[in-house]
Amino acid sequence: MESAINTGIPNPLTLKKVAIPSYVVNKLLYYNVFNGRMSDDGRKLYDRYLTDFGEKYLTKIFKLRIGRLSEKMYVYFQQILNTSRSALANIGIDLVTAKPADFVPLALFHSFIKNLKPTLLDEILSEHYGSLSDLFDVDLIAPYYYRTKSTKYKKEHPSFYTESMRLCHFDYIEFFNHYEVADSLFKELALSKTKEILTKQIETFNQKVETNEKYTYGFPLDLC
Repeated sequence: MESAINTGIPNPLTLKKVAIPSYVVNKLLYYNVFNGRMSDDGRKLYDRYLTDFGEKYLTKIFKLRIGRLSEKMYVYFQQILNTSRSALANIGIDLVTAKPADFVPLALFHSFIKNLKPTLLDEILSEHYGSLSDLFDVDLIAPYYYRTKSTKYKKEHPSFYTESMRLCHFDYIEFFNHYEVADSLFKELALSKTKEILTKQIETFNQKVETNEKYTYGFPLDLC
C-alpha cells in the first residue's frame, strides 16, 4: 500500500508506474459502517469511515499540497521583496535568505490551521504536550487533516463542533496575529497573479480571433 501511494502502480501497457486513478482512490478511501441509524422509510443508513489507505493517502496529499503552497508563497513574496519583508520578519522569515521550506508554517496556517476552532487546537497541543510553535509542524498536523475527513473521529471528538470545553486556554488570536497579516498579503498577491494570468489569456484569445479574421476575411476580393 505504501508503495502504491508513494510511487504509483504499474501500467500493464507501458510497464511504467502511474498515479493511482481517482476512481480507484475514491473506492479505497472509505468503508461503510452501520451504526443503527434508519431512514424514515426503514432503510439502513451507513456512515463512511476512513480506511487505513485513506489515512495514508490523505496524509500524502496534504503534505504535497503544503509543499507546493510553500513554494508558491516563496515565489510570490520574492516579487515584492521590500513590501513584504517586515510582514514576514514578524513570523520569523528573512526574505533575503529564505528558502521555500521556510514558508511551510505560513502555508499550514493558510490552508488548514486558521480554520480550526480553539478547542481543536487545544486538543492537538494537549495530546502532544507541545508548545504553540508545534502547530506548524507538518508531520504533527497532517493526521488532523485526514481526521477532519473522518465521520468517526468527528463523532468521537465534539471539539469539531463546540467550544464549550477549553483545555489549554491559549490566546490564539494574539499568537496568530502576525500570520493573519502575512496571509492577507499572500491572498492579495495570489489575486493579483490570477488577474494577471486572466488578462494574458484574454489577450492571447483576442490575438487568435484577430488572426483568424485576418486570414478568413482579409484577402482582397479581386483575387477570388
